[in-house]
Amino acid sequence: MIFFDSEPQVAVHSNLTIVENVPVTIQISGVFYYTLLSTFTVAIADCDWPASDTYPATIISISGVEYGLPTLNLAGTSLTGWTAAFDSINLSYSNGAWAINSVNFCAVSNTANISSQIFDWVAGGTIVSANASICVNTYSDNNTRIYEDFRLETRRLTSAFAAWDNAQDLNTFDDSLGLQCQCSRLIYPQTNFTTYNPLPGQPNYLASAGTRTYFTGFYHTGTSHANGILQFGDHNLTEVMITAQTFKLEISKNGVDWYNCNLAYGGGVLNPNDGCRIDSGVYNITANNRLRFTLGTLSNTDATTGPAPNFWGLYIRISWTNAISNAYLGSFEITDWV
Repeated sequence: MIFFDSEPQVAVHSNLTIVENVPVTIQISGVFYYTLLSTFTVAIADCDWPASDTYPATIISISGVEYGLPTLNLAGTSLTGWTAAFDSINLSYSNGAWAINSVNFCAVSNTANISSQIFDWVAGGTIVSANASICVNTYSDNNTRIYEDFRLETRRLTSAFAAWDNAQDLNTFDDSLGLQCQCSRLIYPQTNFTTYNPLPGQPNYLASAGTRTYFTGFYHTGTSHANGILQFGDHNLTEVMITAQTFKLEISKNGVDWYNCNLAYGGGVLNPNDGCRIDSGVYNITANNRLRFTLGTLSNTDATTGPAPNFWGLYIRISWTNAISNAYLGSFEITDWV
C-alpha cells in the first residue's frame, strides 16, 4: 500500500529563545559557572502547519549541546494549541525545566546558542537562538597526590601554602597574581567575564599583567625521592618557552628555597635558584612532553619536605611571565613516584 500526503504546506517554526531559570553555580578562579541541574526556560513562539495529513513522531528536535543540555525531541502533543488538523497554525512551546545534565563538560563561549529543527517527514528548517556569553562547568575532580588537571583547584595552594579559595577574584585574592584554571587548563587570565552568565559578580581579568603563578604540591608518603619525571598532558608549551622562561616551573622542599626546572643542573648541592633539570636530551617537550629534575647531591624528599599534612614531597610553583601565544597547560604529573 502506498499512502500519499497531498497537504501542500511545509511545517515552519520561529523565534527560539533560552532564558536562565534556576541557576546552580560553582566558582573556579573567581569565575561563576553553571553546573549540573541548572535549569533554563526554552520557548518557541510560533509553529505553523506541523500536522500534514500524516506527521512523524518527533515534530521538533531542540539541541542545547553548547550549554550541556540534553536534546529535546518533541511530539505534537508537546506543543501548546496542538491538534492533528492539517492546517494547524500559531502553535507554541515552552519548557521551564530544561536542566544541564552533561557530565565532565566545560564551555566558556560568547557565541553560545541553542538550535531547533522541525520535521515534516523530511528534515525541515533549522532556527537558532540569539548568541549568549556563558560559562558552564560540570567537571568532577581528578586530582591525586601526583597528578594535577586544573579542574576544580582542590589541591591548589596560596603563595603562603594555605588552602586556595576558588571563589575569590584573582585580582584581589592572595598576592593578586594568580594564574587561572579554566576548563581543565591552566592559563594566563585575560578575559573580561562581566558580561558572561551566570550573573552577577563576574570578574574582569582583561588588565592582568606581570608574572603570575600557581602553587601546588606532590608527595609520596613514606618514600624518599632524589629526582622525578614530570609528564605534561594536553598543552601548547614549547622548548622555546622553557628556554626563555616565559613558562617557568620550580620545585622546593621547604617553600623557601626554589630550584629551577627550566635550567640545567650544574652538579653538586643545589642552592636557591639553581637549575635542577637533567637529561634534557631524553626528557623534553618536543620529544615526549617530559621534563626530569634532580634535588642535587645527597638531597631527597623526606618526612619534613613538601606541604603539610602529608609531607614526603615537594612544593611546585608554575609561573607565566605574560599571556604569550595564549599558552596553556592541561595537566601534569610525576610519573615515577608510584
